[in-house]
Amino acid sequence: MIRSVFKIKPRTHGDLLPQCVNAFAALIAVTLLILSFLKPWFAIPVAVEAVDADFGTEDSVITLFFKVLIFALGIFLFIAATGRWHRLKRNFIYFSVVGFLLMLAFPGWLTMRDSKIMGDAAWLQQQHDNMTWLGGDVYRAHSERSLNLGAGIQAQDPPSRLAIYKPPVTSISLTRLDDWISWLGYGPAFTQFVGKGWFYGMMGFFLSLICIIGHHWRRDLAEARLLLRKLSSRIGLGLILIFSLNALIIASTHHFLARSKAALTEGSYRQAEEDLDRAIALMPTLFCDSGILRQKGYLQLKNGVPESSYTSLYTIQYLEEQGYYAQARTLLDQERHRLHELPHAAAREILRHEVRVAVNEMNSGKHHQAGERLDRILLEVPHAPQARFHRQLIALHTGELETNRAMMESLAEIYRLFKSKNKRGVLSAGWLMLAQGELNAGNVKAAGEARQKSKGL
Repeated sequence: MIRSVFKIKPRTHGDLLPQCVNAFAALIAVTLLILSFLKPWFAIPVAVEAVDADFGTEDSVITLFFKVLIFALGIFLFIAATGRWHRLKRNFIYFSVVGFLLMLAFPGWLTMRDSKIMGDAAWLQQQHDNMTWLGGDVYRAHSERSLNLGAGIQAQDPPSRLAIYKPPVTSISLTRLDDWISWLGYGPAFTQFVGKGWFYGMMGFFLSLICIIGHHWRRDLAEARLLLRKLSSRIGLGLILIFSLNALIIASTHHFLARSKAALTEGSYRQAEEDLDRAIALMPTLFCDSGILRQKGYLQLKNGVPESSYTSLYTIQYLEEQGYYAQARTLLDQERHRLHELPHAAAREILRHEVRVAVNEMNSGKHHQAGERLDRILLEVPHAPQARFHRQLIALHTGELETNRAMMESLAEIYRLFKSKNKRGVLSAGWLMLAQGELNAGNVKAAGEARQKSKGL
């Protein structure tokens, strides 16, 4: 009796508008899912060809894996339900639920496993943070206005360590909420460069679930409530499984890192290296951590491994800490000359160290030397915003107006692909340096235009 009261006949005129709204929402959901397959899920800035070429984005191969997996799942469920309308509706529900869960699992899988893309993303994020924090290059440029109209002659030293997240070495309890957020994939490196495709996919699957519930809600309220409870329980169970799998990987990594640390303390260097390698196999993006790379080099030295890129990274850092800067620079130059022979993570560390050396040369007044070093860096990583910002500052001091303009144009292109609102500070400081360079060259109109852009006008 109660069910008959709430049951709505499917072909009444009063049901036409809700049907149209639901159909329109379903069409939007399908459109969003199609766009999700066409757009990148993760997009870091890269140069297309040379130093001053146009800038584009690079996505992860893991994105392709997830897209193929979701597409294959959809095709399989569709074929399995061919000719059976009730089974097709049921399989579409399965597809929406599993697709939504896979979209939620994507950030964690990407953050843990793609050491190349996530390492580059972490470096880009670190460069941005180094320029925009309260003691960074942007605030120096504006606070030291008495020094050449705002172009400070002191640059901020980049951090010696790069990491996507803190390694799960000590406690991994849930009290370390910030670390868990990063381990599960939702840290700054991901949120800065997450692509539109991922958002389209999330919204598409979520909207399809809403349409499914709405479709049943108009026909049978009790059935719709039962479906809602089932969907909630299935999604909740899926989230628990995803979290449990990630937590198992993190706990296992923690176990091997702790064993490596204990073996190192006992002087068992071979065992320490083996356990470190096991931890890296579980979470490959650990190899983006400068500290892990140096530890690997230290263990290789202790185990008598012939000289490698990792031992060189450790030796360079050790020599600098001991004050042997000349020897460290000599070894750094040797590694730079064979940069393309090095593993990607080691090559990234060498380039990061080169930026630090260039900053040191800038702060020592060796502008031409620093400029040449930054030019070499930009040949390898044209999309490095901090290197371009420093190169523009040097161009201002040395009167290289064309270089000043080129660096500003490329900075604007690179930061078009950043999501942080505080990128406006970097662009403002860049336009201010260009305005000063134009003014020094006597180009009053161009200087005024650049000055207006520095104000965001």
